[in-house]
Amino acid sequence: MDKRKARPGYHKKWREKVKKRYWGRVAAGLCAKCGKTPPDPNRRECASCNARARARERARKKTRKAQGLCVDCGRPSAPGFATCAPCRENKRHYDAKRSGHAVYPATYTVYLRDSDDPLGRFETREDVALFLAFGRLDRDAVEVITDAPPILAYTGCN
Repeated sequence: MDKRKARPGYHKKWREKVKKRYWGRVAAGLCAKCGKTPPDPNRRECASCNARARARERARKKTRKAQGLCVDCGRPSAPGFATCAPCRENKRHYDAKRSGHAVYPATYTVYLRDSDDPLGRFETREDVALFLAFGRLDRDAVEVITDAPPILAYTGCN
């Protein structure tokens, strides 16, 4: 018989006990996992607990990769990849946000200098240039606003 069915609320009480122990150790200045030694600077675990956790993570990823599973979530991975498509997409978004690159394509909005009403919204700089050329608008008469991160001006990844 399953313990959870035999003792309702057991898991909730156990989680509360674990949380209390964890935060008590942190408040006391001890490793949150073992409670024996002080943690490493800017961490909550000591060096030995951290090393054990890293070793477990490496072993788990190695086992999953050998089985043809995604090393992150355990779902089947595509041939030639260590991760599944959803995890690759999540990592791409995370990396893009972290590096300052746009996750989604930048948009460009053209305004007349003395107006608050937009003349148009475009997906590329080339579209803006065509709009200005065919509309016979002077570049000094309009203002182009973009939602692209400023770092793109230096990386050339736009």
